Amino acid sequence: MNFAMILTFMLGLVGSVGHAETLVVQFEDIPQIVRERNSHAQGADFRKRASEIEQGHLARSYLPRLKFTIGTERFQTGTQAERAEHYGSVIASTNIFRGGKDRLEDVVAQSSLSVAVAESEKILREEVKKARISFWHLVAQREMVGLLQAASEENQKNLVKAEARIRAGVATETDRIEFEMYRLELNQDLLRLRLASENTERNLAVLLGLPEGTTVQTPLVVGHKHEDDLFTSTELIEVHPAIRSLIFRGEESRIKALQSGRWWTPSLDLYASYGLHTFREREFALQSERYETVVGMQLTMELFDGFAGRTEFRHKTLETAGLQLEALQTARELHAKVAGARAELRLTHELIHHSEEALLRAKIYLARTLDEYQRGVKNSPEVLLASERRFGMLRRFADLRRDYQLARCELLEILGK
Repeated sequence: MNFAMILTFMLGLVGSVGHAETLVVQFEDIPQIVRERNSHAQGADFRKRASEIEQGHLARSYLPRLKFTIGTERFQTGTQAERAEHYGSVIASTNIFRGGKDRLEDVVAQSSLSVAVAESEKILREEVKKARISFWHLVAQREMVGLLQAASEENQKNLVKAEARIRAGVATETDRIEFEMYRLELNQDLLRLRLASENTERNLAVLLGLPEGTTVQTPLVVGHKHEDDLFTSTELIEVHPAIRSLIFRGEESRIKALQSGRWWTPSLDLYASYGLHTFREREFALQSERYETVVGMQLTMELFDGFAGRTEFRHKTLETAGLQLEALQTARELHAKVAGARAELRLTHELIHHSEEALLRAKIYLARTLDEYQRGVKNSPEVLLASERRFGMLRRFADLRRDYQLARCELLEILGK
């Protein structure tokens, strides 16, 4: 990325602050938005494309290297008079044998590409999961704001009823104080939750790569499916990008170990050159006598490298073994994570259905308590207790649906969905 691109990017950020936009986001839209806008995902994709460019090393190794030199210099040789002369040359060279090192280098490049592809997919999955989790937290917080507002409105109605009973002489001032204290408590919770919702929205906008100040519109209620295919879906943990990345990195280290073991193999090069030397290099008075044409072949072979090759071979061999063990451990951890997330999904699913029945009972209990309060059978603490119980059930129901969706996010990331 050159300076112009960086400057354009920074100006885009500054400009976006003053032009806030609104974006409607559904859960299904998140992977596409993250892929297109999230800088972590885009950066990983750039690294993958960079690895793609490195492919074809073996074919390029047979291409000749061309070098052109031209210049002028002023010099004095011995007792000769000072003189200024031009020089220049064209040199071509090509390697025709390196003991298979170029072929191995080509395999290393292919392994590096495989690592980059796996890492790109891994980062995309991680960023999508983070955005999904933030999305459900935001939806749950907005739903809770609605529940608190409804509870506050209901409490206000109960306060009005308490004041009417006080005027009628069938209740005391403590009835009103009960509902006023509860109102203060609800207002405090509402203020805290609105701030938490704003912070979550800000975090979600960043994860989605949206400009600063973007308003993110989401559903206002956390959804829940009674039939979920994640209960029965099968997975191939071994194809998870985290495991593939470790496997391909191990393969890359293995090939590099083979390379280092071939430090002694000879290199055979062909070369040719045509050039003009100065009098300082070729003491011929006539310039025409200083032109030179060369064609040759050169064999190079190292006899001793100070044990550098052996050290690198042992290094890469141990590194390969370590990466293989890491891949095995990661696979076991992912299997355990899938089992845990799926068990949590099933349990939360059952608790949601139990909570639906409890909600119905809490609604009936509150309605009957209010009716008895009107008839003078119940007092304000009992009404307040019934209201708090129903609100607690509603909050628990919302929390369960949120936890269910968070467990789904874990499974979706592992399964690559």
